[in-house]
Amino acid sequence: MEFGIDELIGIAGGIFGFIGGTSIVAGLLLRRFDRLEKKLDRREQDRVTESVIRDELIAACGSLGEANAKGLQAVTTPDACRAELERLQSKRAEYDEFMRKKSAEYLHYN
Repeated sequence: MEFGIDELIGIAGGIFGFIGGTSIVAGLLLRRFDRLEKKLDRREQDRVTESVIRDELIAACGSLGEANAKGLQAVTTPDACRAELERLQSKRAEYDEFMRKKSAEYLHYN
């Protein structure tokens, strides 16, 4: 089976065309994946920001409740607010410990 020069040029052109075509398709797919990754990174950053703001809001609510409880202690019997203040302080300490642990894990394992 012999090929003429025209047939060899056609085969070579087909091979190079296939390689070029797959490169273009691969490039388009990689570009699309890059856009998707950037979009997901923005969403993750937004979740982190939302989490920080939510934590600050919860802390502010706790501080307001604590200030109200301390103000009520002067007016009412101290025992009425003492249990809730102790509960607040216990939960705040538990949360702070959890966040310290997670921060240390993140810094050392990521």
